[in-house]
Amino acid sequence: MTAWIIFLFAFIVAQIFIWKTSFFKTPKLPEWSSNLILAAKVAGGIALFFIYSKHYSNRETADVFKFFDDAKTIHSIIDENREAGLKILFGFTDESTAKYETYMCSWQRMMNDSLINENRFIIRLNALFLFFSFGNYLIHVLIFSFLSFLGSWFLTLALSKYLSSRNANIFLLVLLLPSVTLWTSGLLKESLLNFAVGLIIWEYLKNPKRLLALFAILLGCFILLFTRTIFGLIFLLAFVGFLLTAKQTSNKRILLCFFTVFTAVLLIAVALSQLNERFDYFKIIAEKQGLLYREASYYKASSLVDIPRVSEQPQSLIFNLPLGFAYGLIQPTPFQAAGNKLILLSGIENMFVLVLMLFLVTQIKKPEGKRAQIFWLLISAAVIYLSFIGLLIPVLGNLVRYKAICVTLIFAGLMVIQRSSLE
Repeated sequence: MTAWIIFLFAFIVAQIFIWKTSFFKTPKLPEWSSNLILAAKVAGGIALFFIYSKHYSNRETADVFKFFDDAKTIHSIIDENREAGLKILFGFTDESTAKYETYMCSWQRMMNDSLINENRFIIRLNALFLFFSFGNYLIHVLIFSFLSFLGSWFLTLALSKYLSSRNANIFLLVLLLPSVTLWTSGLLKESLLNFAVGLIIWEYLKNPKRLLALFAILLGCFILLFTRTIFGLIFLLAFVGFLLTAKQTSNKRILLCFFTVFTAVLLIAVALSQLNERFDYFKIIAEKQGLLYREASYYKASSLVDIPRVSEQPQSLIFNLPLGFAYGLIQPTPFQAAGNKLILLSGIENMFVLVLMLFLVTQIKKPEGKRAQIFWLLISAAVIYLSFIGLLIPVLGNLVRYKAICVTLIFAGLMVIQRSSLE
C-alpha cells in the first residue's frame, strides 16, 4: 500500500509540474494536452503491470519484470561483493564478475556474440534507478513512462510549426491510441526508443549548433543503439540522409539522397557478408528469424502466425522486405483473434489506424524543403523498420508492441505534408 501512495504522490507532483511549466504548452493544442499524454502513458504502464502479472506466472520471461528483477540482483551482488557488483553495473565485466553474472536470468542473450546485448543496458538503467526508488517497482513505471511522455512531447513540439491546429489534434489522437500508450509505456524498451527519437528530432530542429543539442543528439543515438540495435541503425541511417539533404529543396533530390544512403549501406552489407562470416548480417537475420519462430512455438504462443521465411542469401531478405512491410502494416486483423480478446481489440484498432492512414494519404501535398526532409526521415525509418519486424516477429501480440513506434512516426510524417498544414 505504501508503494502505491508514494507512486500517486510522485505522479501528482509530475502533473502539477507539467501544468505549471510553459514548455509543456503549445498554441496548436489544448493546454491540458501534455497532462493527458502523461496520464495515458502512466495508465499504460500500470495496465502492463496487471496484464503481465495475470498472463506471466514466470517473471523470468515477462519483459516488464525480468529487467527490473535482474537490476535488483545487481544490488544484491553489490552487497555481497561491492567491487564485482559495481563492475557489472558500470560495464567493466571481466573474469572476476563471471560467476556473479550467472545470477541474472536475462543478462545473456541467445545471439549475444553477433549483436549488441540490449538487455544489459535496460538492466543497468533499472539498477541505477534503484538507488533512489528503493525497490518500488511503481516508481520505475513512472520514470519510464515519463521518459516516453517526454519523447512524445519533444516530437509534438518539433513538428508543431509544420502542423495546422486540426492536424495537431489528429496527431494527439494518434499518441493516445491504446496500442501506442500501452506499448510505449512502463518498463519496456519502446519507452526509451520513444524518448530517444523525440529528443533527437526536437533538438536538431530547434538549433543543432548548440553544444547541448549535440550532446542530446549523441545521447539519443546511444540510447537507440543500445536499446534496440536494428531500429537504432535504421533510424541513424535515415538521420544521415536527413543531414545530407540540409541544403536541398527539391523533393526528388531529397528522396534520391535517402535512397542512396540506404542502397550504399545495403551494398556494403552484401560485400561484408562475402568477406567475413562474422559480418554476415543476412545470416544473422535468418538465424534470428528461425530462433524467434522456434521460441514462439516452444512456448505455444497463442497468437503465432506464419511469416515469410528468409534464407542466408542477401536476395532472400531484399525480395521479402516489401512482403514484411505488408505483414507488419496489415496485421493483426480482427479475423486473427481466435478467441484472444487482446488480439481482437488490437485488430479492431489496427483497422481504424489503416482507415485513418488511408484518409490522410488522400490529403497530402507534394512536400518541398524542410517538410520533405522531415517527411522522408520519419517515413523511411518507420517503413524500413516495419518491414524488418514484419519478417522477424511471428507473434501478433509482440508485433503490436514492436510496431507502436512505427505508427507514431508514420502519422507524424503524414501530418507534416497534409494539404491543410501547407495552406
